[in-house]
Amino acid sequence: MNGLSGALNVLILAGLLVLPAIAGQRAGVDFRWVGAYGVLLSGLTYWAYAVDKRRAEEREWRVPEARLYLLELLGGWPGALLAQRRLPHKCSKGSYQVVFWLIGLAYQFATFDSFHDWQFARPALNRFIGPPASHPKAPPMRPEGSYKAPTKPGDGPLESECRMKNAETKWSRQSAK
Repeated sequence: MNGLSGALNVLILAGLLVLPAIAGQRAGVDFRWVGAYGVLLSGLTYWAYAVDKRRAEEREWRVPEARLYLLELLGGWPGALLAQRRLPHKCSKGSYQVVFWLIGLAYQFATFDSFHDWQFARPALNRFIGPPASHPKAPPMRPEGSYKAPTKPGDGPLESECRMKNAETKWSRQSAK
């Protein structure tokens, strides 16, 4: 790999990591843990590619593609991208590349959707697994923007619910006498 293509690969990888980094920063994630996870999984994926390439050259049993896809799906796609470019391995097999880039695009789409408060993923999840079940005693959901912050202590929604329960309890005690 010459210097120009190596620099281009790094630029492509950095470009693909920009949206997830911005989304993580907006969500307030601890980059030490997320970064460590990403580096570990990318390293493991790169290693799996290297093992598969060596086994292919020696005509031994190969690492199953499903295992490589799983590593990419769990977050090792940056390591897979680097392995495909540096080794080179799995970069000319069209069917493999289609699934690999779909995984990469899924990460980009999930990041984009997170910027829009999951407006695309939430309806799809609700359709397949149903809307989130609300707690039977939970107050009904208010339309967005309709909640007014309490102006004095004791005026919040939990405090008013407690006052209502106390009033109901007193009324039931009085009517029982």
